[in-house]
Amino acid sequence: MKDTTTKSAEVIQLRPAECIAVQKGRPVTTSLQVAEVFGKQHRDVLKRLQMIDCSDDFNERNFAPIEYTDSRNRKKPAYQMTKDGFTFLVMGFTGKKAAQFKEAYINAFNAMEKALHPDTLTEGQKGHIVQRVKEMVGESGKHFQTIYHAINEQFGVATYKDIPAARYPELCGYLETAPLEGEWMPAQKEGLADGVSLNDLGAVVEHMRYIDQYWNELGPALRALGSPYAARLNDHVRDGAIFAGSLKRKHGDAIEHEFERIRNIVA
Repeated sequence: MKDTTTKSAEVIQLRPAECIAVQKGRPVTTSLQVAEVFGKQHRDVLKRLQMIDCSDDFNERNFAPIEYTDSRNRKKPAYQMTKDGFTFLVMGFTGKKAAQFKEAYINAFNAMEKALHPDTLTEGQKGHIVQRVKEMVGESGKHFQTIYHAINEQFGVATYKDIPAARYPELCGYLETAPLEGEWMPAQKEGLADGVSLNDLGAVVEHMRYIDQYWNELGPALRALGSPYAARLNDHVRDGAIFAGSLKRKHGDAIEHEFERIRNIVA
């Protein structure tokens, strides 16, 4: 009797950090990495790239010429490409093994994209929300459930942990502006805590502005290196920027007045 069962294909896995980098916030790979993974000569991959029949617009958005230094210290041409560019290129790679490598490569792209744009709140973001709610309810803690219920109602989820990561800034803004005082909890004091000066707050706001600005350049580099701290640092920087923005909205005029007073004294 003929055996009609189909053997499952071998599953090949690629670590995203081994074949995918991040350029301007987008996952990319290179013709060199494609040649290595698929076991091809780089010059043959370059020939395929030169033969690709696509529009100028698609070419400009998904392929970019780059250079690399070979083992003899010579500058040689290569190409950087997006996931769409890679998919277009490997359409012509045939065979069972090639199909397995295509799947593994696309999975690596997807994993990197997910790391760059996670679907749900990260642990750092959840921790920030918990801390913010603690600050709002004060030491008694008796309004915890009421506030979380309000959040869940506002965002249409069963628990705040199910809120999409894309709506995290909206969630932070809601906690800053939602009418959670009066009936649910005591009104918050608008003044500064003892020992905190406007000059201190101004310094925090200004330094956080620069940290957030520089992180936009450093973050992708850390992710490209596969650093395990990239996601955590991103959470802390973004949370810090949101906190600094809140301080500026609440005390911006007073901070600027204090800075002007100090500038006049120094002058």
